Amino acid sequence: MEPVMPKDPEVHSAPAAVEMSEAAAANEEDPAHPETMAFCPTGWLPHGHRCFKLVSSDRWGSVEENCAALDGDLAGAETMDDYNDLHTLAQFFGHTYYWIGGFYFQGVWRWIDGSRFIYNNWHSQNSASSYPCIALRGAGGWVNTNCGYSYPAICVKRAC
Repeated sequence: MEPVMPKDPEVHSAPAAVEMSEAAAANEEDPAHPETMAFCPTGWLPHGHRCFKLVSSDRWGSVEENCAALDGDLAGAETMDDYNDLHTLAQFFGHTYYWIGGFYFQGVWRWIDGSRFIYNNWHSQNSASSYPCIALRGAGGWVNTNCGYSYPAICVKRAC
């Protein structure tokens, strides 16, 4: 029998919004580093040329819909840099697990935009057919698990 990732009890009391520094909340990045300049809607955290938002805990399909309702998507990690950005955010947010936009469909691991995994960072991997949704671990890497578990999610959108 395949190991199953435990539910994350601490996320059930997680706040819907994340406290950010005044500079991040005001979308003011360090002008000495223009590569980090991002202009994001209120409540979104600028990072690089993308904006991130933590959404409340729910099932994978529900948080994906919540991200879409905010004109975003569940975050993905198509490169090591993308993963490093997400891992940094995960450590900042402080939860154990986060839904991201990876899923198993028709025998292939894909990102929410339909692209196939090129880069991956598995901490552990369970049966893909039984556990088709990807959760980022705050401690590093990602795992596939039951889509019905309730975790917060990291949404992403392009910065303006």
